[in-house]
Amino acid sequence: MERIKVITSVQLRRCYTDQEKVQFVAITMQPGSSVSSFAR
Repeated sequence: MERIKVITSVQLRRCYTDQEKVQFVAITMQPGSSVSSFAR
């Protein structure tokens, strides 16, 4: 049996440039920082 995904709402997915991704990683690598705190 094949799975079918039903989309019931509009979901926007953010697109980040490679440079932005590098900046995000650099921020989370700083002492006292975490990915979850940055994501908020």
